[in-house]
Amino acid sequence: MKKLLILTTALLTGGFALPVSAQSRHCQSQAIEIFISGYLPCGSPIYSKRVRHGQHHHNERLTGHELHRYLDRRRRVQAQRERERRIAQERYYRSRYAYRNHRRCR
Repeated sequence: MKKLLILTTALLTGGFALPVSAQSRHCQSQAIEIFISGYLPCGSPIYSKRVRHGQHHHNERLTGHELHRYLDRRRRVQAQRERERRIAQERYYRSRYAYRNHRRCR
């Protein structure tokens, strides 16, 4: 009896679960492409994002908050890459210095 109850429960819950292809996709976040769409007369760039609505894509200008977050993230990533370059360069110089001053035992 216990096995029959477990089997029916498994079949019912399995029947209600949707396969991955049938689940709705509107909750998944989509990658947004941010690019410079033009320049103002003063020379400042105009940042835009490519947005998808259904099957169609169109461009929207970034809001002030979005632009601030985008530029802040770009600065942080650039600073992180610069730190990594500097660390790699220091390791290289240290390894060359250590190799040059390495004395062999006689």
